[in-house]
Amino acid sequence: MYIFSFPYKIFDVKNSDNNLEMKDELFPIINNDPEEFINNPKTASLLTPKEAYAIVIGVADYPGPDNDLSYTDDDANDVYDMLVNDYNFKPSNIIRLIDSAATKGAISGALDQMASVITPNDIFFFYYSGHGGANTVNGGTFSYPINSPHPYPNNYDNYWGIYHPNAAYMRVHFSVIDVESDYDFVYVGDSDLASGWYYEDFTGYGTNIWSSWIPLLYDNVLGVRFVSDYIYTDWGFTVDSYEVETYDGTHYLASYDSIPNAPSNYYIDTLLDSKLDNIAAGAEKYVVLDACNTGGMIPEVQEIGRYIMTASLGDQLSLESSALQHGVFTNYFLRSYDYAPDSNGDGVISMEEMYSYTYSNTVSYSSSVGYTHHPQEYDGISGEAVLYPSLGSLSLIPIGNTLSYSFDLYGAGLIEEIFLVVSNSSQNNNYKIEDLTLSSPSITGFGTYSGVIQLDGVLGIDSYGLFAKIRGNRVIYLNQSVSQDSDGDLLEDIFEILIGLDPLQNDTDSDGLDDY
Repeated sequence: MYIFSFPYKIFDVKNSDNNLEMKDELFPIINNDPEEFINNPKTASLLTPKEAYAIVIGVADYPGPDNDLSYTDDDANDVYDMLVNDYNFKPSNIIRLIDSAATKGAISGALDQMASVITPNDIFFFYYSGHGGANTVNGGTFSYPINSPHPYPNNYDNYWGIYHPNAAYMRVHFSVIDVESDYDFVYVGDSDLASGWYYEDFTGYGTNIWSSWIPLLYDNVLGVRFVSDYIYTDWGFTVDSYEVETYDGTHYLASYDSIPNAPSNYYIDTLLDSKLDNIAAGAEKYVVLDACNTGGMIPEVQEIGRYIMTASLGDQLSLESSALQHGVFTNYFLRSYDYAPDSNGDGVISMEEMYSYTYSNTVSYSSSVGYTHHPQEYDGISGEAVLYPSLGSLSLIPIGNTLSYSFDLYGAGLIEEIFLVVSNSSQNNNYKIEDLTLSSPSITGFGTYSGVIQLDGVLGIDSYGLFAKIRGNRVIYLNQSVSQDSDGDLLEDIFEILIGLDPLQNDTDSDGLDDY
């Protein structure tokens, strides 16, 4: 994460969600036995829970007075709240490390703890917000002459770019600067300097001057720009050389105890990869990183079964914003579930769709404040990566006395019930309940379902529905139905069947009170 000391500006130079969620106490408990589901208590689910685990890290208060960030702890706390409140993770399954708790040893300990409990059926989510970086080595000093006109004219504006491959930082050496003090300026920055953004400026007279080290964009270009006003001129300037720091290929997260002077405590990409390797093969693993240079961790950490989203390219900073009260990337990641479009129209918001939203908004916002960074993605999850319990690509098609069904069930938790109901109220109030836990696509019940259910003794089906009950931090109901109200009592036939009422009688027990 970058401490938002972004370049200065040279101002003088020109969704529908069809899933229904209800509180547990407002929906009847339904037994899987078609004959006894009204009167008998629910039997234990035959399915294995798909547990969701997470480690959430945010470091804002680093040791020393000069290294703190403003919103990275808020980032982590809000991601924690998202996992618990929106994604139905159990708080007991989440390890949260904030500020001084996020030492290198504590991060490793948390990952080891997760490795000891996660099974191949589970989900693991790793989030980090804080400083990050990439190791560099000195690449040397190189001769590179740049000269303004001697003397320079009024209203002069020119840009020079110095390119060096794999450059992380560069600085430039001026043998002489001799320009009109406080009116004419030499600016130094990255390639955005051509658009008016700069890191350092020089005016007046001086010799043998090194600029500051300038962090570069992914194009590896250091920019020098000279702008004069409309009156008075002077000799100009001369650059004779530049010095460069290049990347050595190692990227890291800055644990609390690595700053300011303990690089051995960096959480490097190879270490994170090895810890993820220790977590059960087969478990879905999600890694979301909001820190500088984190895109560079992807080549080392990527693997089939993992999904990775980062705030920036491997040679870019990432910003936090006082206006957003968050890291720019995390702000849009948090918003993405509610605001990302369902681009493939399957009824769910996937991580891939969340990434597209996060990417475009992060690039747009960071560009507007003077430093553009580009989120990155690696997708090693088979099919769509969806964390929230939800139904995707749902198709329920009645044909005569059969119902053809197909859908994807995403998320995590214990599927206590998942069943289909078909009925024809006009023909002897005939109905059938099909328990899908008996034919689930996996031992957890999550996956792709398809098949046909037949209702014997009728010519057609007039009401049908799919119902699922999933227990995580709370109970979530996923209900989709098409149903008549044959007796006009404002209760759908499917609902009346499930709670033991007669869909053809608006006063089932003849007590003089409508069922409704």
